[in-house]
Amino acid sequence: MARVKIFIVFHKVLDERLSLQVFSSHELANWFAPYAVNQNVSPKQYINYQGYEKNFAEHPGLLEEYKLPHYDPNLQARGFMETSCYVHLLANHIYEKYDYIGVCQYDMRWTDRSAKILKNLTKSKSENWRWLKKFQKPTIYCQLAAKNCWDGSRLHPMASASKFDWQYLVKSYNAYFRTSFRLEDIQNAKLSLWQTYVMPRDYFVELAGWLRQLCDEIYPWANQAPHETHWGVLGGFTERAEALFMALRERSGEIRLRKLYLEHDETIPVKLGVANNHYLRSEEKNA
Repeated sequence: MARVKIFIVFHKVLDERLSLQVFSSHELANWFAPYAVNQNVSPKQYINYQGYEKNFAEHPGLLEEYKLPHYDPNLQARGFMETSCYVHLLANHIYEKYDYIGVCQYDMRWTDRSAKILKNLTKSKSENWRWLKKFQKPTIYCQLAAKNCWDGSRLHPMASASKFDWQYLVKSYNAYFRTSFRLEDIQNAKLSLWQTYVMPRDYFVELAGWLRQLCDEIYPWANQAPHETHWGVLGGFTERAEALFMALRERSGEIRLRKLYLEHDETIPVKLGVANNHYLRSEEKNA
């Protein structure tokens, strides 16, 4: 059986009834790990599928990022958001015991179709994808923003090319992976966003390794004028880096990129009383 673990990132409240209702208690315990970030937001709540608020100590699989042996508080403080999960899973070698690693947000609702994907993955033989890689492309599951990264002669509007420097991302990618791609090479590749993926371990290691370096590369200039200065914009930058990684791997014929079929449910933060203050300027956020 393949070992699959999905890390659900939350900074204040996670309620399994709102996002994970299609899974049994056994599946929740085996496939998912609540992942708490941002030690400056307290108190935090974890509510299980039965509606009981649980003490963090009562959930052996729950991770508090700020209590990990290798912890960089700057990643959350600077607004890299879910990217800090990728980097800390890598730095603390948490990924090593799983064949497939996934990351998603607390307000992503899992559907019957997405649950079926996980069930099929777990039924596959452990490490079988390594053998299959010789004969067919590995599959990475994502939240699809558009079927094509390009819209005519320019990047798709969801790429937000006016806010994020895609040319810089290509340059950084090439330097890290020792490749020679151009931005135009992602034409006809899918555009994935929301930092939400389920992928084989080797690809997780490659992506997270680049993200770790990229976080150092783009701070602070990518969060200063003339770029946007609000907290969270750096997470948007790394979100596009992840999209570029997937698009280049797809266009080079290395992977298949498939929909994960989660529903980004905007009512979940409202029900949980979680405010969206991502759009404060950095100096206001840290005041």
